[in-house]
Amino acid sequence: MHRLQLLCLFGNIIFISVLFLLIRKRKLKEEYSLLWFATSLILFILIFFPKFIEKLSVLTGTYYLTTLVLVVFFFLFIIVLRFSVTLSELTEKVKTLTQRMALYEHQMQQKNKTGGAK
Repeated sequence: MHRLQLLCLFGNIIFISVLFLLIRKRKLKEEYSLLWFATSLILFILIFFPKFIEKLSVLTGTYYLTTLVLVVFFFLFIIVLRFSVTLSELTEKVKTLTQRMALYEHQMQQKNKTGGAK
């Protein structure tokens, strides 16, 4: 195994350890961690089977580094897309909760006005 592979392996192990720590401290939900674990698994595959990238570059007609950049870009794109969907859902939930809270506050004010007049 080359030094670069060992460095990548060590970095990936640290990355997985940080993921477990974040999940244990409830800073990262399990549903979001699945995507990160999948990414880490793919990195393990690429570390132990570097010929896979070479075969992919031959199939696509690109150079080794270009293929690696494309693979990394593809996974980052998936991660960003997933988080964008989650952010959109949460934004909608916050909007709905804010509207409900405003309605409840308005109802409370109306009850206080009518209750105070009696």
